[in-house]
Amino acid sequence: MYRENVNGGRTVTEENILEVSHLTKIYGREMTLVGRRFGRRVVGARDVSFSVRRGEIFGFLGPNGAGKTTTMRSILDYLHIQEGNITVFGMDHHKDALEIRERIGYIPGDLALYENFTGEELIEYFDGFRSVDRDYLRELRSVFRADLSLRVKSLSTGNRQQVGLMLALASKPDFMILDEPTSGLDPLMAASAHRLFRELRDEGKTIFLSSHDLAEVQAVCDRIGIIKEGEMILVEEVENLVSKFLQNVRVSFTSEV
Repeated sequence: MYRENVNGGRTVTEENILEVSHLTKIYGREMTLVGRRFGRRVVGARDVSFSVRRGEIFGFLGPNGAGKTTTMRSILDYLHIQEGNITVFGMDHHKDALEIRERIGYIPGDLALYENFTGEELIEYFDGFRSVDRDYLRELRSVFRADLSLRVKSLSTGNRQQVGLMLALASKPDFMILDEPTSGLDPLMAASAHRLFRELRDEGKTIFLSSHDLAEVQAVCDRIGIIKEGEMILVEEVENLVSKFLQNVRVSFTSEV
């Protein structure tokens, strides 16, 4: 579907940049030998379906271990899925994985950077295979105050996260997959990151952002998908979700009285 909708003074193009259909990922395996069962199967994601529209920030909300990272890594073909179909930019996530990754900005939940590189060296290395927008990089450096002259191994967790965000955003990709992107950031720095995300959204970029914090996704996202124990239980516009929560609170109070 392709349709333009003016929302809050900005134009949102309702074209799905990501489509996930019946995604199932099971870790481990079980086997029975001489009447005894060995091994263990753990559900990472079960029958998960949703889409992300071009030009929106889609929040992926759930507690730790709910399946957020499993879903994101499956989209990027870092995990083999047992069932389901995933398309990104209209391309198959597995067959076209390399081309897809070249067009995506990604920050993983378990961020790992080259320990002996400085922040500057990481950016130059990154620029070798993903063209960095130098003007935007200067803006990012004014927002994120991590000292890029220091080696990664000497940086705090929060400063490492800032470097990871700069790498994910510096090329201004059309689509960004951000797994717990404000993890380790102080509240002021997290608010600055949220502002950057909204500005990128307003330029027509698309962001798929995971969090375990309802207040965060409510503050920055247009729509939210809620995942629990590997299953998608709700996809809703943020403003509608808030009103539903308020209704639920009223109902619970009434029943208690």
